Amino acid sequence: MNIPSRLILRSALSTLALLSAPMNPEHSWAAQTPTSVSAQNAEDQFRLGRAYERGEGVPQSDAIAGEWYLNAADQGNLKAMHNLGVLFLTGRGTPKDPIQGYRWIRKAADRGDAGSAYATGILLIKGEGVAKNTAEGVGWLRKAADTGDANALARLGQDTYFGDDGITKDPKAALPFIQAAAEKGNPWACGILGELLAEGTVLPKDTASANSLFQKGAQLGDPASQFEYARILMNSDPVKAYPWIKLALLGHEIRANGLMLECRPALTQQQITDGDTEAERIKLGYQPGVNTK
Repeated sequence: MNIPSRLILRSALSTLALLSAPMNPEHSWAAQTPTSVSAQNAEDQFRLGRAYERGEGVPQSDAIAGEWYLNAADQGNLKAMHNLGVLFLTGRGTPKDPIQGYRWIRKAADRGDAGSAYATGILLIKGEGVAKNTAEGVGWLRKAADTGDANALARLGQDTYFGDDGITKDPKAALPFIQAAAEKGNPWACGILGELLAEGTVLPKDTASANSLFQKGAQLGDPASQFEYARILMNSDPVKAYPWIKLALLGHEIRANGLMLECRPALTQQQITDGDTEAERIKLGYQPGVNTK
């Protein structure tokens, strides 16, 4: 079965994006708790660490965040183990140490944390912090997908669609993974499912559903979806299209270059300035944290 040409242009997700495991939105714990309070239990210590990592109610400090995560992780808090591992992997607040990063994330995965199981799979596939073992890595992806982890579902969908990571190429078999991931809000899955519906080869053509998925994927931060959504808006409102074109370009979606050349001459300088501001506002909306819980 032929792969739609537009799908070939999609870039693979980066390691950091693959390690992300976003939580449901929560109120800021630090904003409601005086920073002078000594956090005694693991969950409070985790939340205080997260507050320092994000700069929510306290000065931002990855180093202090790591100290609180370590305290919580030593008491068995799985989210703290995961976040501590990400800090080691990325060298934020501590010297970069992929081996320690993998150790902490694997520890959380072994104890049942789905996001850490997914991250463990990616690290094994890439050989980051641990000897490369694709088969074992895919096994961890499947464990995470079995719990409904959106990132794991998306990665298995990607692997099955394109025939990567030792998985036999089978676009039709990839669809359940991609559809489930899109339903759970994975940006890449929303974008590729939209493209499949727009293309009408692997799935019946459904322009309305495709456009809806492009909008959803764009709002979640998928550059290809941002390009497709901008193309839709360009037909009626270049002003509204401009911020999405800008975001697609920031996400290295090369197809957006031509759209930008078409859009800019239709705008005033003030509209361009306002569009740049709107793009930054939108970007903040889909980047609540950096690869941590």
